[in-house]
Amino acid sequence: MWKETTMSLGQSLVISGMGILIVVAALALLAIAIIVLSKIVGVLTGGEKKAAAAPAPAAAPAAPVNNLDEEAYAVLIAAVSEETHMPLTSFQITEIKEIG
Repeated sequence: MWKETTMSLGQSLVISGMGILIVVAALALLAIAIIVLSKIVGVLTGGEKKAAAAPAPAAAPAAPVNNLDEEAYAVLIAAVSEETHMPLTSFQITEIKEIG
């Protein structure tokens, strides 16, 4: 490729740029592969989990637990539902314990 024993500044910058581009491209491909595989695994395991789980009886939220007001109770139920990816009617909070 080069017949000289040293590189000029321009040549070394081009080689460095090409190396950085290769590393970034490889990382981007790995990120895309991880996203695609996680979605595939999520679909495969999520379908089995939903089929195996027995549907819980749909019950309206009970009165606030441990003297929480209704707004705090609603926020707590929404947070649990979002974190567990479960519908609001599939669980009921029966006890709340403060940690710390």
